[in-house]
Amino acid sequence: MSSALLSGERYQSARTRLCRLGAVCAALVILLQGFQEIAYWSFIPVADSPAARIAVRAMPIDMARGAAVFTAIVCMSFVFAATAFERLPRAPGAALVGFANMLLFCCFEFGYRAVDMLFVSRCWAQAYQASHSESVRAMLAERAAQWDAVVEALYMPLVLTAAIGATCFALSLRGERTFAARLGLVGWTLNAVRLGIRVLSFAGVDPLKGLSEALYFPLVAVIYSLLATWLWQTASVQTPVGRPHHEPGEAHLQAGALR
Repeated sequence: MSSALLSGERYQSARTRLCRLGAVCAALVILLQGFQEIAYWSFIPVADSPAARIAVRAMPIDMARGAAVFTAIVCMSFVFAATAFERLPRAPGAALVGFANMLLFCCFEFGYRAVDMLFVSRCWAQAYQASHSESVRAMLAERAAQWDAVVEALYMPLVLTAAIGATCFALSLRGERTFAARLGLVGWTLNAVRLGIRVLSFAGVDPLKGLSEALYFPLVAVIYSLLATWLWQTASVQTPVGRPHHEPGEAHLQAGALR
C-alpha cells in the first residue's frame, strides 16, 4: 500500500470515522464487561459442580451475560481494527501482525461464544432443566463439563495470540510523543501484560490465576478507558506517513536545535 494512498484525503476521512467508532466501542466494552461483573457478583450463584454449572447456564441472567460478552467481543474487534488502521501508515509491520493475531482471537471467540450460547446453554441446559431423568441430567451435565474443559484447554494459545497482538500494537506506538498516543501506548502495554498473566494462569501458575481473576474487570476498565481516550483524540489528528507525531511546536524546537 503506497504512502500516497495512506496519507490521502480518503484514508484520513476513513481513519477519522473508524477511530471514533473504535473509541465508542471501547466505552461499550467497559459497560458490557461491567454488566457481566455485576451479574457474577449479585445474581449468578457460585457453581462448584457440573450439575450446578449447567443449572446456572439455564438462568436468564446468565444468558443475558453471555449475550453481553458476545457483544463486547464484537466491540473489541472494532477497537482492534481502528488501532491497526490508525497505525498502518507509520508502523505497518506491527499493525498488520497485531491485527492478524487479534483477528484470530476474535474468530475463535465468535465461534466459541456462538456455540456456547446457542447450543450448550440453549439446548443442553434447557434439556437438563426439563428432564426428570437423573441419568439424562447427569449425562448432560457431564457433556457441558467436557465442553468447558475443552474450551479452557484451547484458551491458553488463544489468549497468547491476543497477548502477541496487544504487544505489537504497543510497539507500533513507540516513538509517538503526543499525550493521546502515550495513553494508547500505556493502554496496549497494560493489555499485553494482563493477557500475559492470563496465559500463565491458564498454563497452571496457580498464584497468577487468582490475581488474574481479581483484577480482570478493573484492568479492563482502565485499559479500554485509555484506548477510548486515545482513539477519540487521535481521530482528528493528521500526521505524516512514516514519521512519529510530536506535540505541536516540538518539531520546531527540534529543528532549531539542529541549526
